[in-house]
Amino acid sequence: ARADPNAGTEEGSRPLVVAAAEGFPDIATLLLDARAYVNQGTKEGWTPLLAASGATCLRKEDGEVDMSQASSGHKEVVCILLESNAVWDQSDRHGTTPLLMACAQGHEEIVGLLLDKANARAGELEI
Repeated sequence: ARADPNAGTEEGSRPLVVAAAEGFPDIATLLLDARAYVNQGTKEGWTPLLAASGATCLRKEDGEVDMSQASSGHKEVVCILLESNAVWDQSDRHGTTPLLMACAQGHEEIVGLLLDKANARAGELEI
């Protein structure tokens, strides 16, 4: 029997959401290749894209913000999720979208990626 890449805990946590939140692009890719649902969220509505967009930064000992984690692994996970057709504007149960979360966390590069996706989508719409 194969492991279910979409199996969740009683609390609603999902493997792809965890990989996205932790900034693990290789694991996210493995899960997507195993047919994990790119838009399946937790009970709170946290999707993988929302989790990756809202990754918090760590503070270094000198008090400076360490952006290395959020700007490397999380950015790469966001790219992978968007390439896998993640819904870029799907909100959680409180109305928080990946773009709002990335703005709130100061993730400029992720904001840019999400805006690029929004602009590309707007260009596809017929007026």
